[in-house]
Amino acid sequence: MNTTAKVLSVFVFLSVLGVAQDAQTQPATDDHFTVAAMNLQDSPFSVAEGVKDVRLSGTFKATGGTASKIIVLVMTDDQYARWQNSHSGVTSTPSNGGALYNSGEVTQGTINLSLPDNPANYHVVFNNTHFRYPKAIEADLKWQWNVAQ
Repeated sequence: MNTTAKVLSVFVFLSVLGVAQDAQTQPATDDHFTVAAMNLQDSPFSVAEGVKDVRLSGTFKATGGTASKIIVLVMTDDQYARWQNSHSGVTSTPSNGGALYNSGEVTQGTINLSLPDNPANYHVVFNNTHFRYPKAIEADLKWQWNVAQ
């Protein structure tokens, strides 16, 4: 078998196995930003049809104020709408279906979240609504996904 035929055979084999995919990465937020006191910052993200192996991963750190704490949430559109309209004081968590991720009150954290392989809109929310001081955020959070060829 000549070299061209070998390369073509390997490509066809890998394509049949589903290995030939187009890997994509996009920052989930700016690297550095400030969340005002008693406020939040929402970074939306849309997953299109044909996208799979969607992940949100990376780290974040908050500084500012006496405790330097922030709450980071990852939610679907529906969860985000319910959370914004909620006046019950119930914390949105994965266990109660109110969020896909909830850091709780932390100064830093790591997210490693796998998401379903279907079209959806997501929100990464840096919630400073419970704190009286602005927070400087350092974030290295990335959306990662594959698109089948």
